[in-house]
Amino acid sequence: MAAFLMSACALLRTFSLFPVTRINNEKDSPFAAATATYMRNCLREMTRQGSAVHFVFPENSYGIMVETTPNTNYPNLKYPRWTGDFVLGVGESFRGRPDHHSSGRYTLKAIEPTGVVLAYDTRFDHRSFGKNLINVNRGELRIPWKNKEEANKLPEGTR
Repeated sequence: MAAFLMSACALLRTFSLFPVTRINNEKDSPFAAATATYMRNCLREMTRQGSAVHFVFPENSYGIMVETTPNTNYPNLKYPRWTGDFVLGVGESFRGRPDHHSSGRYTLKAIEPTGVVLAYDTRFDHRSFGKNLINVNRGELRIPWKNKEEANKLPEGTR
């Protein structure tokens, strides 16, 4: 019986049912700096619209799901569609384009004269890479304003 229990414990340690979750709430972390740089490079436009902010991202990066009616013969049917062009007020969120390893939620925390403050909560699941680990990163990003004219001045490949 003791040998069986020891074997069972060894198996559970090796093939754990519950992944280890590592939560990072670091202020001004290298992760936050890299995320802010990546987001600024992806961002095509970010302008203030009164008490809201208009964001324009490429469709494969950041965005929101919206309901659309693609067929006018059935106006009551609504279908979800991903878009990188959206307007948010303080407290509203957008996401990183989801995949099977990572997810990210970015909440507009404040609108400032120089740009916006975003609270972020990202997750990366390492289990399919043989690690029993999920990394969670939380913090804030500061993103400066970016309008169409500024985006057009960027070198090709960074838009």
